[in-house]
Amino acid sequence: MISYPVLQKIKNMYISLDLETTGLDPAKDKIIEFGAIKFGNDYFEKTPAQHETLQILINPGARLPHIITHITNLTDEDLAEAPSFEEKKEEIANFIGDLPIVGHNIKFDTDFLRQKGIDIKNTEYDTHELASMILPNLNSYSLEVLSQLLEIKHKEKHRALDDSIAAAELFLKLTTKFKELDPNLAIKIKDLIQKSQWPLKGFLTDLLAKETSGDPSHTSIKPINPKKPPAPEKDTHEKIQRIMKEEESAIFEEPPPFGEIIKALAKHAPPEAYISLPSHVFHQLEEEIPDTVAKIDLPQNYISPGRLAEFEKKASFDDHEISALVKYLIWIEKTSTGLIHEVRLLQKERETIDKVNINKHITPPEEEPFFKKALEKDLESAAVCTHSYLVKNLDTLPEQPHKPSVIIVDMESFHKTMTWQLSGYIKLEEMERTLKNLRQLEPECSTIESLLSKSAILFGFIGMLFERYKDNNEFSQVCNILENLLTEKNWLSAQSTVENLIKLSIELGEIKNSQTQGYLDEWKNILRELKTIFHDTDIQNNLIWIEKDFTGEIVIRRIPTNIKKEVESFLKVFESCKFIGQNLALSDKGDFIKKTFDLPPQTKFLSSLKQSEATEILIADDIEDRDINQIPNFLKEYFTQKDENATIICNSKKQLEHFTLKLGRNSIPVISQTTGSISKVKDQFRQNQITPVLLTPFGWEDFEYHEEIDTLIIHRIPFDPPSNPYIIASSRNWGDPFNEFQVPKAILNLKKIINLLIGRKTNSPKKVIILDSRIVNKKYSDKFLQMLREITPTVYTTRLAKILS
Repeated sequence: MISYPVLQKIKNMYISLDLETTGLDPAKDKIIEFGAIKFGNDYFEKTPAQHETLQILINPGARLPHIITHITNLTDEDLAEAPSFEEKKEEIANFIGDLPIVGHNIKFDTDFLRQKGIDIKNTEYDTHELASMILPNLNSYSLEVLSQLLEIKHKEKHRALDDSIAAAELFLKLTTKFKELDPNLAIKIKDLIQKSQWPLKGFLTDLLAKETSGDPSHTSIKPINPKKPPAPEKDTHEKIQRIMKEEESAIFEEPPPFGEIIKALAKHAPPEAYISLPSHVFHQLEEEIPDTVAKIDLPQNYISPGRLAEFEKKASFDDHEISALVKYLIWIEKTSTGLIHEVRLLQKERETIDKVNINKHITPPEEEPFFKKALEKDLESAAVCTHSYLVKNLDTLPEQPHKPSVIIVDMESFHKTMTWQLSGYIKLEEMERTLKNLRQLEPECSTIESLLSKSAILFGFIGMLFERYKDNNEFSQVCNILENLLTEKNWLSAQSTVENLIKLSIELGEIKNSQTQGYLDEWKNILRELKTIFHDTDIQNNLIWIEKDFTGEIVIRRIPTNIKKEVESFLKVFESCKFIGQNLALSDKGDFIKKTFDLPPQTKFLSSLKQSEATEILIADDIEDRDINQIPNFLKEYFTQKDENATIICNSKKQLEHFTLKLGRNSIPVISQTTGSISKVKDQFRQNQITPVLLTPFGWEDFEYHEEIDTLIIHRIPFDPPSNPYIIASSRNWGDPFNEFQVPKAILNLKKIINLLIGRKTNSPKKVIILDSRIVNKKYSDKFLQMLREITPTVYTTRLAKILS
């Protein structure tokens, strides 16, 4: 890495670079394009022709993966006559020289260059990291989204030179934003970063020492997520009146979207009411709900200003600590809620959360300023909260003059939240982290070292169980703990090790004090879960399994198969419980939903869904599952002939990629969830209005622009994944799980997908094409067809050729 004195000499010149590659692995994948631009602080004063650039296509020596061609528009023919990387390596190295390197997620590019033989030791500035510091609470930090936000021209996305130019402009605009920080905050940050060896130390020290310069117009920010027009006031008012006047507990089946209903409920519900939302909906809407309304999440999800101030006092900071600290300090000046999810923390930065969030063992949550403010408003107004908050804090809700009532949005999400709250998991990394935190406070305690050793031994036995008894699932292998394994030697050895851990942990009482209390409670919870799994083992009422998480680490998990008693206890706390959701009935007045989610059978069911005579549903009855080209060929012909705003729904990411590539090869422009997050998909659609849009069912639910889609193409019946633990656990409550539970759930899933397209405008012409013949040729077909005819009377069974004609 370049020393800081050298940086001072070249601080006004940088090189922004980008690569396109055949994959993500520097060791085995190849570079196919290099693009770079040299620039200085006078960038905006020059014409494009005055900048020194380099763009090189590179022959990887192998055929391009189809997904790479789709993303970059580069083909094998484009690269056939291009030089190899070895032929251009010296030219690229010379062009880079010793200038500081700028780029978006730049470590990806420089790691590739190092792997291919270029000795990169330059200082690196990551525009993704800088943007996540100075621009908190964005939905996405992709280069495309940031370019739009800061009005940067980004012509050829996913081409190396254009991406490097966009990153250069982004870098300069972000530096201007840093220079616009409050002077006192800038001084504080500058002082704190001196206690680190952070690669950005010299750069930010120099930057924050200077007064604001440059043209402020370069950093103007326009709204990146413009608010959608509200639903007609009369329509929303009528829904609110219907919900509020119902005195008893009831289920309300309503057409989506729910955003305006939630905001109106927050405004008009009585002070003793709680409006409980899934966490992701709460995060999406909390900024749109007036600050006069209480907005409450779990206490540990709030920042603690006092703990943040203590964190600032550390004698020295690791890189991830100082980068996270800078983000907290910039964000806390702007936040009105103190909810940490507003901060974009990357990888190890997330480890700092438990150093700055509310910790009930240090300060009671009700005394923490942000959480206290939320609780104070709870006494004055209705409270909008997360399901997690309500489930976990049911016994400690503030006292009200009247018995509280609750309105729960999305029953399935609520039931899952309660189920997972009663579930548990153990992972070696978390056991070790808790013990190491204790060791840091009490380095002389030898018991901690013994517990660390025994924890590793325990997971040795758990790992051997997994390797010996895991299933053959190609996507996610698991080892289910069944009756036969309870006498297996590794299970018995694990049991014995847990006994030793519990006995040995008694000695930790000697180090109990105000500083260690929080970590000791964490350890107690870990031991409690270990005892539940290994000693109070109840495989009749719990699903217990071992798997590897996304990092490859072994985890043992437990989930209850029935939570009826817990749901009953929850309902007794409230004067009335009203449940709002979409697509809840199967011509049964909600009976299936009531049983599935453990609600009393006498709960009233009210539906405002209307049949849409303007919607047409076409079901292809000649789909051949063995013909892998039949549907892609149909889609190619369909989008060649039709000029419609369309969305294709695929149950799996694998199928999504298959269709994305097939359409891309036939020069049909698409927006696909395969190549980016759902936030990125929404931004691309809003900017370009390109269709078809390819999404999973969950992506479709979050899409937001349903009203602008004319045609919905559904590839397969949306059965829930049979390997989903929640589905497996729930299935145990049914005599015939497939026909009594999984088929009805799939019918409701399909109903939800279609009604998202129709929404409230039942008179707008819409078309649904279902490419799954099982809907018409299986024993359960009549149930699906009945539901479809309830949505619209216009349901046809036809052939693919007829749909094209």
